[in-house]
Amino acid sequence: MGRKRGRGNYPHDFKRQVVAETMVEGATVAGVGRRHGLNANMIFRWCKDERFRPAPDPAALLPVEIVDAGRDDGHCTTPIVTRIEIMTRNGHRLVVTDAEDPNAIANLVRALEAV
Repeated sequence: MGRKRGRGNYPHDFKRQVVAETMVEGATVAGVGRRHGLNANMIFRWCKDERFRPAPDPAALLPVEIVDAGRDDGHCTTPIVTRIEIMTRNGHRLVVTDAEDPNAIANLVRALEAV
């Protein structure tokens, strides 16, 4: 009499690793599943779950829009104030004016993306 296999309770790190393997150029979900002894449908579910997607590259370039904040109307010059507006991938908005420490801004963005 055959023994039923129990349901796998895989750690999140393992699921993230498997999902990352499916994103390698030339890889297939079926091939990754065979290599790990997993059902392709289960891997597809993991791929749809944001918890198991690889973390975005913090060094990835994002679109930047430069807006001229200063104005010279011939009579007076409006001082230019440094203002940076950052939209994180998860929808948080950060507005920074006259910032002098780029590391502090980077840390704020990382913290907002983690929320």
